[in-house]
Amino acid sequence: FPFLKCPYQMFREFQLLTRTDIYKKTRHILESYSENILTSFSVVDNPINIVLQEKMKHYTDEDMLKCASVHTCVGS
Repeated sequence: FPFLKCPYQMFREFQLLTRTDIYKKTRHILESYSENILTSFSVVDNPINIVLQEKMKHYTDEDMLKCASVHTCVGS
């Protein structure tokens, strides 16, 4: 059984995969919720809306996965 050669590495990969999946699902829920809140404002040119939308554009999945990877390395 090849997986028995390094069970710790397999566990770490599984743990990272699980964290990534949880992150993706959570991000999807939060983005949907945020978009609903932002679109529910009656004033289109609301400065708060504009700032929040600009901030959301700056964060990509790759950025967040890098943060998750750093957290995993630091946390071990």
